[in-house]
Amino acid sequence: MDSTATDRLDTNRFEASRNRLASLAYQLLNSAADAEDTVQDAFLHWQPPTGSGSRRRKHG
Repeated sequence: MDSTATDRLDTNRFEASRNRLASLAYQLLNSAADAEDTVQDAFLHWQPPTGSGSRRRKHG
C-alpha cells in the first residue's frame, strides 16, 4: 500500500472517531467550540508534515 493510500485510510479512521473525540473533549472542557478546536488541532498535529517523505511516529 502506498503512502497516499495509507494517509487516506488513517484520515478515514480519524474522521470516524471525530464525534467520539469531540464528546470526550467537551466533557473535559465544557465548551463545544473548544472541544471542536481541540479535536481539529489534534488532527493537524497527527498528520505528517506536508511535503515530507516521512511519517510521524504514532503511539498506540
